[in-house]
Amino acid sequence: MDDQNLIPSFQVNHNKLGPGVYVSRVDKVGNAYVTTFDVRFLKPNTTFISPASMHTIEHIGATILRNSAQWKDKLIYWGGMGCLTGFYMVMKGRMPVEEASRAVEEVLKGIIAWKGPVPGGNKINCGNYRMHNLLEAKRDSRAYLAAKWCHVYPMTVRGKVRGLGEFHDS
Repeated sequence: MDDQNLIPSFQVNHNKLGPGVYVSRVDKVGNAYVTTFDVRFLKPNTTFISPASMHTIEHIGATILRNSAQWKDKLIYWGGMGCLTGFYMVMKGRMPVEEASRAVEEVLKGIIAWKGPVPGGNKINCGNYRMHNLLEAKRDSRAYLAAKWCHVYPMTVRGKVRGLGEFHDS
């Protein structure tokens, strides 16, 4: 398969990415917009977040965002990246990255302060309830909160991607 058949996110040079909150794409759905953010905890291709920590961050992060007066009506999705280096956050509207970063900061601080069991972390509510680690999730959230976040992909124009016009990647 040549590069022209790869979806745009697979054409980004992940070796140049660092921790940050990035606008991955903005899609028009009917008359509304949806913004997808890459919430990259780690530099890709160096290390990864443990599956148990990812799972816990996913559960607590979704709980915090879906119960937040500020974010509950804007959040569409919060979930882990398959590469285990961060999360996807999908929000209603054309949300600026600075606003999305405030939501992520709220999630991280909430995870760090979390007391009690992982929400939905039991056999009835979770498909893999034994794979959670709150201590690791708190550690990973502290590390990401302390990291210097990038907000803009290091961009260069690559050319045309079939059906999408110009595509910018790192």
